[in-house]
Amino acid sequence: MRRALLLVGMVLAAGCPKRSPVSADDYAAPPHLPAPRAGTYARVPQEPVDPVIGALVDKRRWDASLSGAAAGLALGVLHDDHAITGWRVREASWRAGYPYPVRRVRAWSTPPGAEAPDELLAWLEALPAEADLGLVRGRNDSMDVWIAMMAEPRLSVGVQPRQVQLGARVELPAIPGCSYAVADPSGQLYEGALDISQRFDLEVPGEWLFRVDDGEGSAAAFPVYAGMIPPETTLLDDAEASAASSVEERIAGVLASVRELYGTRPWERDPRLDAAASTLLSRAPPETGILAASLGFDPERFSKWECLGTSVEDCLDRVIWDPRSRPGLLGDTRYLGLATEVDAGRVRIVALLAPG
Repeated sequence: MRRALLLVGMVLAAGCPKRSPVSADDYAAPPHLPAPRAGTYARVPQEPVDPVIGALVDKRRWDASLSGAAAGLALGVLHDDHAITGWRVREASWRAGYPYPVRRVRAWSTPPGAEAPDELLAWLEALPAEADLGLVRGRNDSMDVWIAMMAEPRLSVGVQPRQVQLGARVELPAIPGCSYAVADPSGQLYEGALDISQRFDLEVPGEWLFRVDDGEGSAAAFPVYAGMIPPETTLLDDAEASAASSVEERIAGVLASVRELYGTRPWERDPRLDAAASTLLSRAPPETGILAASLGFDPERFSKWECLGTSVEDCLDRVIWDPRSRPGLLGDTRYLGLATEVDAGRVRIVALLAPG
């Protein structure tokens, strides 16, 4: 089996961290994984059921939701040979009911039934005392996989539903100094300040995307599914692009696949928009309304995206899951302009979206 573990986080100094007493029988016993799926979003501090994980956690704040996300990642590695990527971490967290940004992810593999690796113990010793910890071990016939995740929520959105009946109400609590952005399944955007609580009646069927920002950026985000069953798979894994001869063609293919998954008609490439997007790679962009008017499009229905990532998928993930991008992604847009720049392992994308 190919070891498809992408390690994200800090490499810590070597040493011999102190081990909590765990019997050989505990290590040999099949691991107990927390549920990788939940019906609500919430922080859920608990005691691990798995005795090996319980001994490793000690007095740290083990969170069942975050550990459920780690369990989902472990199952993806063990059964589907999935690499641990940013977009898989994000959606595994949502499926398990954790709505806050994950700060660090690490993964290790050992022979089945082996002790926890020293590197994991060192990682745990460096963990901030108040951080949420997600920690699991999983197993198949050839190896044990250990997944550790850390988050430091800066605010609380309380308990939120993941799936609701059509017409149900979702309420964001008042969080002074923060703002919200919410996109409905048609791409309609609602945004403003959270100085007072905000209520949303989910009367459009499909995926509603909620985000709360503070002074540091996104502090909480989560999709709510109205009148539908939440998807079991990850969006960018489902958005398979056909074979492409260039990075730009791959981007266009992924975006077309995403539009299809959401039941929206594909875009048409527009040479004027392509040229304008290419120009924006090398100079400061004008205000979006001015740019739209100069190209002859309605500024109210014109969108511009820009992202920077380590891969096409990493870059697009930052855009697709931002509610402010949903008017262009899911709204009544027809034409697409694309420009890309690949340099030193980074992919930069500029996209312009215009109505028909």
